[in-house]
Amino acid sequence: SMEGRRSTSLMLLLLYALLILALLILVVSGARLYTNALEMKELHSEQRGALAFVQSQVAANGGAGNISIRETTNGTMLCLKEQETAYETRIYASEGWLYAEFTKTDAETQPDRAVQICAVSGFDVSWQTDRLLRITADGRTAYACSDGGGGNAA
Repeated sequence: SMEGRRSTSLMLLLLYALLILALLILVVSGARLYTNALEMKELHSEQRGALAFVQSQVAANGGAGNISIRETTNGTMLCLKEQETAYETRIYASEGWLYAEFTKTDAETQPDRAVQICAVSGFDVSWQTDRLLRITADGRTAYACSDGGGGNAA
């Protein structure tokens, strides 16, 4: 009968609508999960970036007495002296960013003249041994070996 056919087509329409709604929910939640996964991946690569940057700088400048650690009002600062010059690279964290500043050894530290490396929360450098630097950023720890030891190894 006509009545039966109409109710059947109405049920089918309702079923299709339900199916489309379910697929839409699935696609939206999948996209959200993917976005979250990408953000986490980006965060981890930034954290690794901070540590890798410091390691590479130490490797490039790690001659005898070239490395010193200074405690500042902003926290720990790693200073890498350029050999036979009056210049150094200072690596430090300020307002949630890791900075590298190339400046004269006796100059004031000026974050506005420094290069912003990456976002970082918590940055610390200390001597593990007289040749091994312990670098901590974002709760992760890495090590860098200094051939000649530090200028103020503790």
